[in-house]
Amino acid sequence: MDKKDHWEPPPVGFYIINVDGTIPLATGHSGIGIIVRDSESRFLAAMYLPLQGRYSVEETEAIAVEQGFVLAKKLGQERVIIESDSLLTVQAVEANDVRGAVGHIVKGIVQSLCSF
Repeated sequence: MDKKDHWEPPPVGFYIINVDGTIPLATGHSGIGIIVRDSESRFLAAMYLPLQGRYSVEETEAIAVEQGFVLAKKLGQERVIIESDSLLTVQAVEANDVRGAVGHIVKGIVQSLCSF
């Protein structure tokens, strides 16, 4: 997987949904952020969602991906590319790997993809 040194817009007709999770250093709650852009690099939507609790990095990133798909569906966007900096989450979704700590979240993501 090549790391990009700059942001690139999606192909025409697609939307990029960039997701990220935040983890507090010591105490507090985790959170997720989502930004949606179109093929002309126009900003379409964003959201921040504080989570009720402190989650692991893997759990927080999986929730961010899941909520990215939820937002896409709410916006009526069917042709989306999700960008996440969590390789483990991306691999779990691509492989439909529902084992482990985030298996239930991955299962929800995969089911969400089937309804697009």
